Amino acid sequence: MGSKHIKRRVLNYEKPWIRKSPKPPKVRTLMGESFSAANYQGILKLQHCEECDSVNYPPRERCFNCLSDELIWRETDPDGVILSTTELHHSQWEYFKRKIGQQPWAMASVLLAGQKLFVHLAMHTFEGGNEYKSLAELLPKGTSVKVFTQSDVTYKSVLIAVSANTQIDTVAQRVRIVEKMGLR
Repeated sequence: MGSKHIKRRVLNYEKPWIRKSPKPPKVRTLMGESFSAANYQGILKLQHCEECDSVNYPPRERCFNCLSDELIWRETDPDGVILSTTELHHSQWEYFKRKIGQQPWAMASVLLAGQKLFVHLAMHTFEGGNEYKSLAELLPKGTSVKVFTQSDVTYKSVLIAVSANTQIDTVAQRVRIVEKMGLR
């Protein structure tokens, strides 16, 4: 192998912006990996405490309410409400830099099952979501959403919120939403 090929391989590792298809961040803790494993099928599962029945998010080893270590992954109702929204205009990750170059990346904090979740917003599912002036005006506090999980290109589960009237019952419907967002 010539020096030209070696230099190109080194550049691929040291300068991710040269890569043809960068990947989203894939480093996760063991609890983050357990979240991905529990949600691999695309059904929203969160940790539920066996003793006090509280929902725990983010994943943890002990219940935040009663400190019990008997937490199980259980299917959770996907209906929630938006608490606040934000747009990502800059990122250190090359994957998101390319996405943000097209338009800001919309995210929200959602109240679901008594827990606050930080989720990606599938803007194309909201009326007026393709062209909006202000995210806060389009999706004010209290807007109803459905949340589901789906694997991104690194096979890590991510939380995605869609409008309350969007169908997310089948895998094909959820995959279509994720592909339109550009996460796959």
